[in-house]
Amino acid sequence: MTGEPDGCTCDPQWPSLVVPTEAGSVTVEPAATPGPIASLFWAYCADCGAIYPDAFRRAPRADRRDARASSLSPANATASQGSDISGA
Repeated sequence: MTGEPDGCTCDPQWPSLVVPTEAGSVTVEPAATPGPIASLFWAYCADCGAIYPDAFRRAPRADRRDARASSLSPANATASQGSDISGA
C-alpha cells in the first residue's frame, strides 16, 4: 500500500476499502458518519493504496448476519418449542 494522498486512481473509484491493523486487514465501507475504527486508523483503497479521505465503518460480516437471521427465523422458534427431550 502506497498511501497516495491524491486520491484513488481506480475506475470506479474506491472499489474496496481496507484498514491494516495489528490483527490483519479489516474490510470497511463508506459511511455517513465515522465508526469507532475510523478514530484509530486510516482506510486505504485495496487496489491502488490511496488514503480514503471520508468517513468509514467496518463492513458487516455476512456470516454474523446470516447466523443472527437464522436464529430469529419463525421456523427455528417452532422447531424448538415442540421438542421434548425428557422422555416423559
